[in-house]
Amino acid sequence: MSVKIEKSQYSSQYDNITSGVYYVYNDLGGYIYKSYESIFSAPARFADHIKPLVEANVGAHYYVQSPYTTTYSSASATVDVNSVNLTHNGRNAYISLGIVTEGSTYYSFDIGLIYDRSLRNGVEAGWVPCAIAHGGTTPTPTISCTDSSVTGIWNFYKSKYSGARYCDINIAVSKTSSNDVVTVTYTYRSAGSTLATCVLTYNFTAGAMFTSTSTTPKLRFMRFVSLVPANDDGTDDDRDYSILNANLNSLKLNQSN
Repeated sequence: MSVKIEKSQYSSQYDNITSGVYYVYNDLGGYIYKSYESIFSAPARFADHIKPLVEANVGAHYYVQSPYTTTYSSASATVDVNSVNLTHNGRNAYISLGIVTEGSTYYSFDIGLIYDRSLRNGVEAGWVPCAIAHGGTTPTPTISCTDSSVTGIWNFYKSKYSGARYCDINIAVSKTSSNDVVTVTYTYRSAGSTLATCVLTYNFTAGAMFTSTSTTPKLRFMRFVSLVPANDDGTDDDRDYSILNANLNSLKLNQSN
């Protein structure tokens, strides 16, 4: 059984470095290449950007984030679901976009796909949209779907649509005087046609998701792929030969690749 490593056990002696080799716990470490934060024009320190993402006992995960800025108001990607290679061995699998923010209540919002392991007619239910806001309760979105049988995000399964191969995910953010708004569009497509589309609009209280110091949403967009233990107590992350290989294609911020 794996051993849970507490954050308090991480070494802090590397906090001020901007490049080089580091070890935060025994042989848990890596190599930092000097990078610059665009809004500060200064090297990104280990403590500011690398260290918070060193997470022991939480499986395999890959994250990429954009700069923290007001420049971008949308992000999109396409998942070729049929090309995904998954052996989950009881782990939770995610293929996702998302946002990182500094709101008064929320600090991030994961928006993508999760693999549902539950059985339906003897077969695992498979890939389904997943949207989780971190820092508070995810608000119930308003939903508009071309398939009238879809009443919530959790029953918009890819397996419902014969020939579905691609899932297009689009996130658009905006602000009004009373709300921080995140609009999410999921589209299932075959090689030649659109099969179903759902648009979900999440309304947060103004300032709760995006900092109130900016008139337009200030955030980082992100993408990630993860295969993590089903529990979160840090003791169930032994080697089990689980696999998740997935491609996020046609990645765009606003309309730029």
